[in-house]
Formats: sequence, structure tokens, C-alpha cells
Amino acid sequence: MFFISIALLLLPVWARATNNTPNTNTTHGGGGEPLQFSNHIVLDGKGHVGLLEIFESQEPSDAVYDFAKRHNLDLTQQHSLLDSICQSLTCTRREALLFSVSVDLGDSKSVDFQLFQGIEPADAVYEFVKKHHLHENYYSAMMRRVCDAQAVECSRTDPVIWKKTVNIDNKWEAHVEILRGQEPADVIFSALKPYSVTFEGRQQLIREVQQAQIPYSREHALLLSQNITLEDDESFSEKLMVYDDGKEPVDVLYDFTIKNSIEGRFDDLSKVLLPKLCELVGCKRDRPIIWQRPISSEDGEILGTLDILLGDEPIDVIDQFVQGLDAKHAPNMHAFRHNLWDVVCKSVQCTRSTPVVYRKSIKNEHGRHIGNVEILENQEVIDATVAFLQKTDLVSDEIALKNYMLQDACRNPRVKCTRNVAIVFTKKFKRENGSPFNTLTIYENEEPADKVYQFCQEENSIEYYDGIIDIVCESVKCNRREAVYFSIPITGPDGEFINTFQIKVNEEPIDA
Repeated sequence: MFFISIALLLLPVWARATNNTPNTNTTHGGGGEPLQFSNHIVLDGKGHVGLLEIFESQEPSDAVYDFAKRHNLDLTQQHSLLDSICQSLTCTRREALLFSVSVDLGDSKSVDFQLFQGIEPADAVYEFVKKHHLHENYYSAMMRRVCDAQAVECSRTDPVIWKKTVNIDNKWEAHVEILRGQEPADVIFSALKPYSVTFEGRQQLIREVQQAQIPYSREHALLLSQNITLEDDESFSEKLMVYDDGKEPVDVLYDFTIKNSIEGRFDDLSKVLLPKLCELVGCKRDRPIIWQRPISSEDGEILGTLDILLGDEPIDVIDQFVQGLDAKHAPNMHAFRHNLWDVVCKSVQCTRSTPVVYRKSIKNEHGRHIGNVEILENQEVIDATVAFLQKTDLVSDEIALKNYMLQDACRNPRVKCTRNVAIVFTKKFKRENGSPFNTLTIYENEEPADKVYQFCQEENSIEYYDGIIDIVCESVKCNRREAVYFSIPITGPDGEFINTFQIKVNEEPIDA
């Protein structure tokens, strides 16, 4: 083991002197300058590195830096060697001086510019110019001279003009550095993105930058700038710009299509761009708002904001909003709801004026979702259930579904449960002279053709049969268009069912 005898100091095992008696009488060449330190340095893994000599006029950190550069020591090795030496010698600083020059400030004034190890030259020059209120030309001239120096390495030409370390939830630290010429909002967004900092958190940092009078051209980071073209319309070419401004990306995409009259391309555009944008800012929804207004009471109190999304039936959203209000704000909720519906439907397409008040997801026997049973306000539960069964390919037990719905949905006070047989069609018809028929009502267990024929007979208007049955069969399932006025099941000798014998209207019995 080797020691430096000046202070009997044990060096780190990988950086130690080979001679325990420092030579303080050695002179430098013919100059005669005495040494304050002279020892051979040995490193574990490298063996003998070389002779380190420090003259009395030298700062130890400068000599150690030169030695480390000559012998390719890394920064950790350099600092450890300096720490050991500074326990024996007087060290006034730890950073090596890389460059020094006297700068003429005019009026016979000058000041020294010094660049130390570990400092980016651009940052040191920028701070020097700013401190002495020098013209920008000084910065350019000094940078050229500093970066030409052999001992100096310049990794960039633009200085850091603002920096901050941001503590995030007492878990992480994000280092934000804005270079001259950079857009602060873009830098802040990129620096904070890995830590899921909120939009308000990002904006707070931008406000700090503005207060520091750092140049900026916008308050929000640019997330996407893309030229949008259409394959089937070569004349269309518009630039889409998306910013980190707190807006939902899907709303920005939708507004772009509306502004440029290409709303029919919204789905295609969102499929391509929305996943990219949602990776950047985290999307809260994938459907755009197509109508939004603050809603006030009669006395002007803001009750909330009503948002209608693309694909929503407006009355359903309006009803949900109204149901959440206090009775004192909307004493007549139905009137309040209808007034809102009137306003919304002037701008948005509405297909009904009655809201869905019950919705149940239905799966088939394989667990695949096949649709929802939706029951409107004051609608009979059995009617909605049968309508769902008729428009789906549900193979499960229809009776079981009906029973379940009559039990579960009937707990909702806003639906009707007065019968267990569904009405599948009901409509008022008029004769050619304008006089009305009675209401035609068809139940689920009735064949439409037979019921329509019976209805026309009762109204003494059999000539209207063909027109009415056409209308009915557009809405409900018709097994046949011809009415049957006689029907009897046929069984075999053992009572087994064979078929049903039917005689249709206008058919000869013998032919049947």
C-alpha cells in the first residue's frame, strides 16, 4: 500500500501515489519554479499512470485536470485524485480553469472572462454578456474565440436562458432547460410528458417563464402539425394544427372537419390521428362535442353545462341533465326539458322527443353482446322487449327474457307495466276522403295479415287492405300477406301434429 507522506493520507485504492515522499525541490525545466507536489500515480486496473507535478503557481484542480486529460481519466477518477491532493495542498476551487481572456468593455474598461470545467461554454458566455449588458455581437465573437480554444469543447451554440427542477409528487424530479430560440411551451411539454403532469401544472410553469420575461410566441405546445389531403379530392389540402391547450383532441379533429366541410371524413381522420394524440395528452373521450351551452334557471343562475356528443340522442342527454336538477330550479321538469329540447334540436339532429329511461345490455348464449333493450319514458316494458326480440337474432329463451324484464325494468317508476302481451303495431289510418278509421292495434301473438283483414272488415273498407298491409309489414314481421279466415291443426292417428289447414281469403276451399 502506498501513502502520501505530506499528510500520511491513504488514497483511494485505485488512485494512489507510488512515492510516499513528495518532491518539493524539483524545478521546472530551466524556469526554476519550485514544485508543491510531485508523485507517480497508480490506478487499479491501469497500473502506473504517470508523474503528476503541481507547481507552486498552479491551482491543483488545473494540474489534475491536465493530468486527467493526458492520461484519459474519467471524471470520477479525476475528482477522487483531486480530493486526495486537496487534503495536503491548499485548493481554492474544485473546477479546473479551461479558458480565460480579458474582454474590452470600452471606455478603457476591461474584465476577465473565465470558463471552468463542467460549464457549457454557451451558458458561460451568455451569462457574462447579460451580466455586463453587452451587445449580442459580443456573444458571437466570444463564442468563436472560446470554441476555438484547444481545451474547450462546445456541445451547442445556443445558451440555456431559463431552467428549473420540478418536484413531482415528491417522487421524481424533472429538469426543464430552455435554450435561446426554443419555444418554451414545447420544451416544457416534452420535459414533463413522462411524468403525466396535468394541463394546469404545465400552464403554471409556462406562466413562470412568462414572468421571467423569456421570449415566447405562443402559450401552448404544438402537438401536431400535419397537412391533410384527400385521395379522391386532389384540390383539398389544409394544415391541421393541434395544441396542448386543454381541448380534447377529438373535438379539435371534429372542428377541423366542420370548418373545412369534410365532416363525412371525421371517422377516417380520427382513426388515424386520435391514437397518436391520445398518447401525447391522454384523451378523456373518443367522441366529439357537437353542442355545448351553459344552462341557466329563470332567475339567471347557472345550473351547469349541457354537452351533446356525436352519436348521442339529444333528448336522452337533456333528460339526464334535468333529472339532476333541484326541483326549485325546474318546478315543471317536463316543460323545462321540452324547452331545452326545442333549442338543441334547432342545431342538432333529433330523432325522438321521449328519453330512454331504462337500458339493459343483452348477450347471446355465447356471451357476445347483441344489443340493448331500451325502454322509453312511459313505454310498456313488454312492448320494448318484444321489439328488441324481433330485430335481433337472439336464440336464448324469449320467455325468460320477458320475465326478467318484467321484473327488473318494472322497478323503474318511469316505465309502464300494465300488461304482459306486447303491442307490435298501432296506428290511426284515414280514408281517401279524410275521415278517420279507428286505431289499428296488433299484438305480438297475432298474424298481421289476419288482423288487418279483420280490421278492414269491421271498418267496411276491405278495399284498403292492400295499402294498410304494406305499411304494417314495413314495421313488423309478416309471415304472409294473405289473410286466413279459417284455420285448424291437423293431427295423425296417434295425435301427433302434422300441419295446419288454412283457407285464405279469396281462395276456394276445395283448392286449399
